[in-house]
Amino acid sequence: MAGPGMHELLYTVDINGCIDIDTVSVEVHDLPPTPTIQQNGHDLMAQPTGYVYQWQLNGSPMAGYTSQTITAPQDGEYTVTITSPFSCSAISAPYQFTTVGMSESFSQT
Repeated sequence: MAGPGMHELLYTVDINGCIDIDTVSVEVHDLPPTPTIQQNGHDLMAQPTGYVYQWQLNGSPMAGYTSQTITAPQDGEYTVTITSPFSCSAISAPYQFTTVGMSESFSQT
């Protein structure tokens, strides 16, 4: 096929000497762009918008992490897979998230 768009396929069926020729229309969709990950504090945001998102941590899917922006629960290597309405998907390059600075836990005295 020649890429995204509508294509006509011609096929032949031969069963015991009975031959039939027909065509079928097939629509081919573009792959989504390769997503990128941006960080703002502990939040990680996938770009572009308008897709279904699935986040991975250290190569494993993160159950329930399916929004465009997540709060990173721990240090590690994050990737995000985006999926189009046509079930075409693309995965980001790994993004290394590391907590820097003081702990955010406080205790009352």
